[in-house]
Amino acid sequence: MLNINVTLFIQIANFLILLYILNKILYRPIRGILKKRQETVDEFTRRIEELDREVEAALERFQAELREARRAGRKKVQALKEEAFKEEKSLLDEAKKEAEKLIASIREKIKEEISQAREQLRGQIQIFSLQLAEKILGRSVK
Repeated sequence: MLNINVTLFIQIANFLILLYILNKILYRPIRGILKKRQETVDEFTRRIEELDREVEAALERFQAELREARRAGRKKVQALKEEAFKEEKSLLDEAKKEAEKLIASIREKIKEEISQAREQLRGQIQIFSLQLAEKILGRSVK
């Protein structure tokens, strides 16, 4: 059975003193360290979330600038293509005109050569006709 005497009160006082000392020496510093650690972790978490938001914003800006650069590049390529097409058309028109001039000059030259050949043949027609008649008749015609 349990005897209630002075030792019980001494044990209770001993327990309370020990609890007080442990609380002062051990539990409070550990709770303080844990609290500081939790604050540090919370601060790092906030900083990480902030950096994530900054990264997302920077990435979005980068994507927007990239889209704009691509759009401007396509626009510039289209403008260069149109300019090249105009230049090509100009060069083709110029080449066509030169070709037409060349063909006209060649035709003119051919006409001149044909007319010269006719003139030469007209001058020699008399001789050819005499030779032909001699061959057909088999005798000299003069």
